[in-house]
Amino acid sequence: MRHYPLLRFIVCVLLVGLLGQARDGVAQDVRPHIVFVIAESEYNTKDTLPAFAKKYLDKEFRCSFVHANPNDRNDVPGLEVLCDADLLVLSMRRCFLPVPQMDHLERFIRAGKPLVVIRVSCAAFAEQGRYKRPGPGQVVWQRFDQEVLGCNYQGYDGESRKTGCDVWILPEAADYPILKDVKPAKFHSRSWPYKMRPLAETATPLMMGRSSKDKPEEPVAWTNTYNGGRVFYTSLEQAFDIMCVSLEAIVSHAQSRGVRFAVELHNALTARPDMLVKLTERFGPDELGVNFDTGNSFLAGNDPVEYLRKVADRVIHVHIKDIPESQLHERGKVTGTRVGVAAGDGVLDLPGIVDVLAKAGYQGVLSVECDTLEQAKKSLPYLNRVFAESVAGHQAARRIRLDDHAGGRGGQTPLAAKVPQMKTQEY
Repeated sequence: MRHYPLLRFIVCVLLVGLLGQARDGVAQDVRPHIVFVIAESEYNTKDTLPAFAKKYLDKEFRCSFVHANPNDRNDVPGLEVLCDADLLVLSMRRCFLPVPQMDHLERFIRAGKPLVVIRVSCAAFAEQGRYKRPGPGQVVWQRFDQEVLGCNYQGYDGESRKTGCDVWILPEAADYPILKDVKPAKFHSRSWPYKMRPLAETATPLMMGRSSKDKPEEPVAWTNTYNGGRVFYTSLEQAFDIMCVSLEAIVSHAQSRGVRFAVELHNALTARPDMLVKLTERFGPDELGVNFDTGNSFLAGNDPVEYLRKVADRVIHVHIKDIPESQLHERGKVTGTRVGVAAGDGVLDLPGIVDVLAKAGYQGVLSVECDTLEQAKKSLPYLNRVFAESVAGHQAARRIRLDDHAGGRGGQTPLAAKVPQMKTQEY
């Protein structure tokens, strides 16, 4: 089974970082105490980190979460919980806290206690551009990256936001304890690399990344020592990477029961074909497939036919969802919709979609997602004609099952067609 790197790193670091750490006093809950401080809005760690901790850490660690005030990014109440913390996980972006709040963080960090810093937190307390402390009495720690993390953060290449980066474990770090269960040794991440060089002499680089062959390599994971304490940093923190960790367990469970799992196009992570391709490439063809939703791909701003061509070899189920003209104003603003209209009554190029599927040798089900049983029945003769007129459709038999989602009830409509015979039959 594959082990995906990002949060596996953190688990290993927590274990290594807490070895030999003595605790002051005795508490009822004797598990080591991890405090997550979350104050950023770009990477959604307010949702992903608690979910990760619940799944992977709760049995062995006591986890506390401190969040920024939703109405004031420079206010993070509750930091006094750090007084008995054994490890701090920091996910912050350019926050300037009042002195009493910052005092809790600085005391912990400067005491050399174990620290994990992820992604944009390399600039947790630094001013830049429009991000300035709003007034006196709020703290700026401009050199946090250099002093604590042992790096020199200088932003990133804008083009790399589109590509992500290829990542690999440095050969000299292959036996490092943190990397024990990180496989494969090379992979692609949706995270774009930060410009971090040069690293301090106290830092030990573990992994490198590069957005393209003509761009320089950058360190994307390393350890450092600060005031005698252990520090770990990685820039590989993205919802995409966390999704891969979650899918690992789901896919494994499905495989153990003879089920092939499929991802549907219905969120920001599957809105673009390049992202879905990179997601499926993290798994074998028999591990993860695609449930291609025609309407969702269109509403996300894509040409469904071109999108489908890029993932057709992974498609194991299809939702035929036609989109009416009345929804065109939503295109590019949403990533999907619950139901469409009768096939052929909308704006999608369904004949083009059928051609791509047939040429790819697709042998699965086409489920029509529409609002009423009448729309489902109307879809059947239209799709029969599409198959009849399709050169590719004449080359192989196809079977359609229409799923009725009227009123959100779900359920299978007892209608089907075989192609090229074009005969309707009941199940």
